[in-house]
Amino acid sequence: MDFQNLADSFFAPTCIISVEKKPGGGYGDIRIVAGNKSYLEPIEHPVFSPHSYSQDIPPGISKGGGKNIMENKFIPNSLYEKYLPKDLGFEDVCYRTAVKKMPLHTYVHLNDLDLWFDIYCMPLNADDGDLCYCAYTAQLSTPSDVGISSSQYGSASDDVIKTCIRLHSTDNFEKTMKDIINDVRHICKAEVCSLMLR
Repeated sequence: MDFQNLADSFFAPTCIISVEKKPGGGYGDIRIVAGNKSYLEPIEHPVFSPHSYSQDIPPGISKGGGKNIMENKFIPNSLYEKYLPKDLGFEDVCYRTAVKKMPLHTYVHLNDLDLWFDIYCMPLNADDGDLCYCAYTAQLSTPSDVGISSSQYGSASDDVIKTCIRLHSTDNFEKTMKDIINDVRHICKAEVCSLMLR
């Protein structure tokens, strides 16, 4: 399969990822096999070294834009850690999609930059021995987009995302907490709701 041609066929920033399947059910190396221009741009022209980021980095996203302080030529089929910080959440998404063949959709919030990313990961029917593949797309999003999606699907995870957005963007914490408690009671059809602070 021509993975570069496949990546280039996507309009949104997309890369093709390989995951090494282990016999015991785990996984080995995770590599970025190919990527389209919009995905590779922040990798090849990052503002900071991917290894200097804090732990609060989006899975599969490289900080880019602004004035480049370094260049990092992408080499196809490289370990993802060469370009992106090691992230167990990112690895889990890639494993579940490539190896277990589960399509996934999630949102990722970058606290450092206050940015939201809409992540789509689709399994590919291109397994080659112990190598499994998926397409990983990361699109810049907004909190309002996340809210619209949440109201359409109504699942518990979407309600959690909506609550996190409200808490993150509030200027009046006490009022927001009262509203969230009201929402939790409504969603759970409960008469009482208790919160425990850690």
